[in-house]
Amino acid sequence: MSQEKPKDPNAGKEPLDPKTHRRLLKFLNAARTPDELAFLPKNEIPPEEPDPVVRHPAFAHELAEREPITSFANARRVLNARDDLSPILGFAHIEELREAVARFDLGKWLDRLIELFGPATFGEWEDIGPIQTPDGDPVEVVHAAMLRTGWVLFIEAACRPNSPSLTPLWNSLNRATVEFKLPTPPTDNLYCSGHSFLSDGQLLVVGGGGDFGHTPHPNFGWLFDPVDGPDGTWSFTKDSANNRTRMAVDRWYPTLVTLGDVPGRVLIASGRPTQMEIYEEASGTFSNLTTVGGDRQFSALYPGLHLLPGGEIFFAPVGFRSGGSAPDNYAQNEPSGYFEFDNTNPNQGSWKNLGPNDRTKGMSLLLLSPTFPYVQVMVVGGGDLARSRTYQIINLSNLSPVWQPAANLPLKAGQVEPTSRVNPNPVALPDGTVFLSGGAPAGEATWLFNPNTSVWSEMDEAPRERKYHSHAILLPTGEVMSCGWQNSTIEVFKPPYLFRGPRPVITTAPDHVHFGESFQIQTPQADEIQKIVLARPMAPTHNTDTEQRIIQLHFHCCGNNTLQTVAPNGWVPHATAPAGYYMLFLIGARGVPSMAKFIKLAAEH
Repeated sequence: MSQEKPKDPNAGKEPLDPKTHRRLLKFLNAARTPDELAFLPKNEIPPEEPDPVVRHPAFAHELAEREPITSFANARRVLNARDDLSPILGFAHIEELREAVARFDLGKWLDRLIELFGPATFGEWEDIGPIQTPDGDPVEVVHAAMLRTGWVLFIEAACRPNSPSLTPLWNSLNRATVEFKLPTPPTDNLYCSGHSFLSDGQLLVVGGGGDFGHTPHPNFGWLFDPVDGPDGTWSFTKDSANNRTRMAVDRWYPTLVTLGDVPGRVLIASGRPTQMEIYEEASGTFSNLTTVGGDRQFSALYPGLHLLPGGEIFFAPVGFRSGGSAPDNYAQNEPSGYFEFDNTNPNQGSWKNLGPNDRTKGMSLLLLSPTFPYVQVMVVGGGDLARSRTYQIINLSNLSPVWQPAANLPLKAGQVEPTSRVNPNPVALPDGTVFLSGGAPAGEATWLFNPNTSVWSEMDEAPRERKYHSHAILLPTGEVMSCGWQNSTIEVFKPPYLFRGPRPVITTAPDHVHFGESFQIQTPQADEIQKIVLARPMAPTHNTDTEQRIIQLHFHCCGNNTLQTVAPNGWVPHATAPAGYYMLFLIGARGVPSMAKFIKLAAEH
């Protein structure tokens, strides 16, 4: 009688990707007691305590709060099997682990751990390829904008005096191939310009001029229309008589903020002059803004400016004083504060200081919520070495807002102090979390921050260093694109929510809605939807972005496949959600987002 062959523990198993493999074996080989393997580890770091305790991210919670996944006896067997192989090195490969697990019938335990240390917990980076012209020539870029067509517009780092900038387009929705287009470029150099979106979806770009002694600084304005012609069209700003219009002053490293007025206006600040200007979308003209009590100097260029729901402009002391990515204390950076427009004169206003918080070479972003705190601004990194290892939040829902104490950025296992973040790239995701990458060496962890709990979760390690001249933007796929900093390669980060089940599907939704209008969305997953959000497309440069905001909508299910929701309505000005194009996301079970549909939010005429 022939003897039955032992069962192959690897039969039918998918090969484990290298990163999940490394994380899993590192965790198992570092375990010293059975309880570390008997309970489900958590990839979370809780808020700081008065006397912070350095914890491994996998054991952020107390033992009683963790889910048991096997017995202490089984966990002890795994530890013994590991030490029998090598008391120093432990398991060297997943096959050794699977063979040991098969002897103890712990296959389900191992499958659970593989999921925990895989993309469903840590997310995953994907290499897309270099930004290039259709002829294959690589292009180094320092500006990016998420267009309503699904294409991303780049502006190159053109250091050639008096030469136009190449502006390649990348199709973020086509992953079968890497697809680029090259519109006819503007006749001016747009490097080091500022930009934001108008209510019709065009991108307004002003100033810049390239990096060749920084003189002369241009005062021009340009518009990019993504749907005019097969590749989009650049045109200079002009008035109703078709005459070219220009700013009153030259600007290099300016910040633009699209306001909530109807018809639209754009605030233009910094770029070396202290005088702020307004671009009038309806007339195509520029006009000076009078500041009662004195202008801000904005010595740190590309200041962090954000439109608040009340129409005020919040100033976060981030921005640039010098190039490079070394931490730097800049005492001349002005205190944070907000600019409030006069009720009777839209071209006049005044500043109110809120307190110092130098974060030069950091980045700021606006956080909105349907519940208290309704409006917050988060700043990450920047400043001197100690400050660059921290982040801070200010709650602007209070009558007398103050910055919360600086809190340390999270620690990777084995770190004594957090990584310094200079020129980081935080991105607000549709599920309400914030993804943090950039501003650190290659191989550093990226992180996910939950503003509701102040909990950080470790994500997949960054493949490349992204610092000065880098940027990251939210794509309509729910992914994050990263590029810049001395190379032209595009990378895309897939957050964990993309590995937690199928996406909900938007079957139909309107192409445009008016402020405050009730509208319907058709989806087969109507009863599973947890959130409906509008995400304003980003347009960052030099770790500065005034556009990104996630707006959660109220909704209810009114049929098997129908959701009823209401468009934002900030009355006048429409500062919660300025007029323009947004990415509409449905957030389904386990936080999985749909593919976004671009929808235009407009005033009714």
